Amino acid sequence: MHTHIINANIYVELQWNPRNFILGCSFLVFILTTRFLGKRKKKLFWLASISPLVSVVVSTLIVFITRADKNGVKIVKHVKGGLNPSSIHQLDFNNPYIGEVAKIGLVVAVVALTLFLLL
Repeated sequence: MHTHIINANIYVELQWNPRNFILGCSFLVFILTTRFLGKRKKKLFWLASISPLVSVVVSTLIVFITRADKNGVKIVKHVKGGLNPSSIHQLDFNNPYIGEVAKIGLVVAVVALTLFLLL
């Protein structure tokens, strides 16, 4: 019996770009700083909440204004609109463990309700 080994040469393009790294790290520092400030000064609690949205808007503007996508910064080109298709047909209720799952779900629901009523 002979064993045949198929050799596959896979070419992987290096997709690491220093601009992506710098842009990502700068906004990560921005988000963490606003989170720290929001915890330190209670009047600035809203700053930590709004910083992710601000970072997305500002980074989009930076990429658009500097045309950084032409220099290697990766962008999302097209997002398919509409709703995702329903996956209810993929649910399997003929599983032998469905009874155990229902019991666990019931226990978790009762514990969550009890904790909610106690707090």
